[in-house]
Amino acid sequence: MLNKIALLQKYAWLAPSRDALNLVIGDDLDAALSAALYLHAHPNAKLIGVYAKYTTVYYSAAHTWDDVLNAVWLDLDIYHPQCKSLGHHIVRVQPRQALPGFDNSLNLNDLFGKSLQRKFDEKYPLGTIHFLMW
Repeated sequence: MLNKIALLQKYAWLAPSRDALNLVIGDDLDAALSAALYLHAHPNAKLIGVYAKYTTVYYSAAHTWDDVLNAVWLDLDIYHPQCKSLGHHIVRVQPRQALPGFDNSLNLNDLFGKSLQRKFDEKYPLGTIHFLMW
């Protein structure tokens, strides 16, 4: 059973707040809906970029690349130790595989030990928006 309080303590950037966070989102409907809900719960957050087609990050000229790296990456699984991301794609071949680039990220399949080799057919079936609504 998931413990929402523990998750929000570990990933404080998910908890509703008035912090001035930056946000980078994916380029699909789930990302757009997730951003709308996230921005509602974080009224001082700003959408500063979009990660398009898993190849290119388009971001506001008013921000630096460091701002982008320190942003919350929503509906994305970003393997970078500086990034905070929330995603739900399978990111591990084996459940206990070390992936230090995900230390600041929350992956919904990781919460339940899902991987390519373990219970792949039982992976998280919903979108990021559904998790944020919880």
